Amino acid sequence: MTKHPNPITVEGIVRIHLSNGMDAIVDFDDYEKVCHLHWSPKSGRCGTGIWYAVSGGIGMHRFLMGCLADHRDGDGLNNRRSNLRPCTPAQNKRNARKCARPCTSMYKGVRFHKNRGLFEASVYADGKRTYLGAFSHEDDAAWAYDSAALELHGEFARINFPEDRLRGYQIVGAEATR
Repeated sequence: MTKHPNPITVEGIVRIHLSNGMDAIVDFDDYEKVCHLHWSPKSGRCGTGIWYAVSGGIGMHRFLMGCLADHRDGDGLNNRRSNLRPCTPAQNKRNARKCARPCTSMYKGVRFHKNRGLFEASVYADGKRTYLGAFSHEDDAAWAYDSAALELHGEFARINFPEDRLRGYQIVGAEATR
C-alpha cells in the first residue's frame, strides 16, 4: 500500500484507511511508521464486535509498541499512544470484553444458576476462580464482580459499570458509595 498523499489529521490524530472501508487512528508522530504497510481489519475473539488493524499477522498496536500491548478503552482501532500500554497476556485478558456467545447474564463475571434461581458472581485471577456470592438481582452480582475485579486487576479491570468509576464512586460489594 502506498503512503496516503494527504493524510487527514485532526488534533494530531491521523486516520489510516483499512481494506474494508474501516479506519484505524494513530498519532501523527506514528503515521510514517504505519503508512507504507497494508492494514486490514480483523475481528476480535468470541464475536465481541472488536476489530483490530493487522498487517502481515501483527496488530498495529503491537507493531507500534514493539511488545504485547493493550488498548485502554477496548477499541482495537484506536492506536494512539495515550490509549496503548504494555501488558502481560494475563493483563490483556483481564481487560477483555465479555464474550458474545449465548449466556445467562449480560454482565461479565455473572451467570444465572437455574436451580437456585439466583445470579452468581465470580472472578478469575492467577488461574483460579473466586466465587463472590449469589444474588437475587443481576445488577447486584455485577457490582460484586466489579468490586473484586478492581481490587484484583487494578487498571486492567474491565468492569460492567465503568461510568460509576468515572463519577468517583467506589464499588464495595453490591453497593456504591462516594
